[in-house]
Amino acid sequence: INAEYGKQWYQRRVRELCSDELISHPRDILPNISEKLIDIVRETITSRPLRDEECQSIRGMLSGLQSPSNPVYCLLWERAKQFFTSLCSGAVGPVPAGYSVCSTDLQGVASKYTHLVSYNRGVFGPFYADIISEITSQSSSSAITAS
Repeated sequence: INAEYGKQWYQRRVRELCSDELISHPRDILPNISEKLIDIVRETITSRPLRDEECQSIRGMLSGLQSPSNPVYCLLWERAKQFFTSLCSGAVGPVPAGYSVCSTDLQGVASKYTHLVSYNRGVFGPFYADIISEITSQSSSSAITAS
């Protein structure tokens, strides 16, 4: 199996796992994915049956991803925030690591987000400038009186 074929297979499987028929509500995504993943593992491993403990382990690992304290969740969240923050500053970078499967969707969202930020700056920029200059003049006058 070459690397490109493996990547395409992986992307097809992830799209299958996230298909609309599996998702009735956003909270159901990970439980549905875990059940589908268990089915895939059962189909793939034919040498022995999958034990109940192994199924529970898969369910537990995937359900843990919903928790903001989960290290994987934290890492992906930070990468997404950095990606969108860099877009606000005008830097267009590559899709963050871990998001390659949904890179097309993420790039579409990023494009709309960039357009919205640009529009917001254009419309409200003068108001922001007044507010910022007022805040900076207050903080500089406070610094002068403190000296």
